[in-house]
Amino acid sequence: MSRACKKLRTELQEAKHLTVFLRTSPFSEKDAPYSTSKSIALDRPSSDTRIFLAKAMQLLDSLWVTGYRYAKAGVMLADFYDPGVYQPSLFDDPIVQRKSDQALMLLMDKLNTKHANTIWFASQGTKQNWSMKRELLSPAYTTAWQELPVAK
Repeated sequence: MSRACKKLRTELQEAKHLTVFLRTSPFSEKDAPYSTSKSIALDRPSSDTRIFLAKAMQLLDSLWVTGYRYAKAGVMLADFYDPGVYQPSLFDDPIVQRKSDQALMLLMDKLNTKHANTIWFASQGTKQNWSMKRELLSPAYTTAWQELPVAK
């Protein structure tokens, strides 16, 4: 969720719709297949990680079924807006609250870019050392000069 919101801010976008999904492995012979998802619409578009994390955890709690070995989980954002383009409701006061929220998120992005993930939300866990398995990574002949095969 944090990476998705950072990407929103990088692309100067806001989203109003969040979907969370879970599934077990479709190739497992031991486990029963299970796949589910839920969506929620925010009251107004946002790129604030705190708002999306709270909604994502709420959806995840309602989707989670104990006993399954989940193989994939993720989030999807939709209904994108440029900042300031969304028409608020009559009773909204988005200007006051949003400036401080945007400043906080931009500060977090700046710190994490400059000092490699020095600050994150508690719901992201205490260790930030996960990385993709790369031992079976396909060569990138078409995008990396150093990976072109050399004829001998």
